[in-house]
Amino acid sequence: MKFYIIMSMIATAKNKKLYWNSRALSYPRPFEPSVIRKTRAKIKYLRECGIDFNGKDLLDIGCGSGIYALALARRCTSVTGIDSSKAMLANYISEAKDKNITNASCLEEEWGKVPEEKIIKKFDIVLASMTAAVQNYDEVMKMEKAAREWCVYIGWAGERHNALLEKIYEHHGVKYLPPPGAENITSALDRAGHRYEIRFLYDAWFKIKTVDDTLADLAVNIKVNDGIFDEEWTRKFLESKAVNGMVRQKTRVRKAVMIWKPQ
Repeated sequence: MKFYIIMSMIATAKNKKLYWNSRALSYPRPFEPSVIRKTRAKIKYLRECGIDFNGKDLLDIGCGSGIYALALARRCTSVTGIDSSKAMLANYISEAKDKNITNASCLEEEWGKVPEEKIIKKFDIVLASMTAAVQNYDEVMKMEKAAREWCVYIGWAGERHNALLEKIYEHHGVKYLPPPGAENITSALDRAGHRYEIRFLYDAWFKIKTVDDTLADLAVNIKVNDGIFDEEWTRKFLESKAVNGMVRQKTRVRKAVMIWKPQ
């Protein structure tokens, strides 16, 4: 009988920082053409739902490199990003400086540890996108407490596929599944008796890296799931799939976009 580790990261603070700090160097930047195009499409949808970002104070929880916060900065009066990864926030600060964005600030902290008195009703719109920072009932309610007008959640919605990684994780006894996401948010809002709108959409992205860089990523993935990384086997497998020394991956996912008004 083969035992599997569920691939959704064992969500300790140490594992989260290890994972996101390791991803910072290669993580997408907000104004890359393919990134900003997708961001603008989601912002357009949110505007069609009645969310007006113009002249608003925005909080972006789990902001990463600033994909939403910095993209919205010129519409907003102010944008604030919160993230537990120092390396990700270094990208955020660098991007803001490079684009001469002067109304963006950030805080290095876990969302659950931010004192409530610092955030209660301090922001018009609170957004969390593709982050493990907002997952349980308390974290969702804290998100709501910070918002005056709107809460926005964009996250995993039960589907993630990557043919290359699925084979590698199977070898390590790890199931390649999507991280927890929209199901936790809907559960929290249902428990609170809140109304919300939800829309599902499909997304895909490509990643092309050297064998060594892909190997380094995989070593972290397996480690944060308490797996034992088989470096020799994984290197040989990647080399067999590489073209001119580069490994190409395609990831297909389903996402949920959720909006609701704070109660």
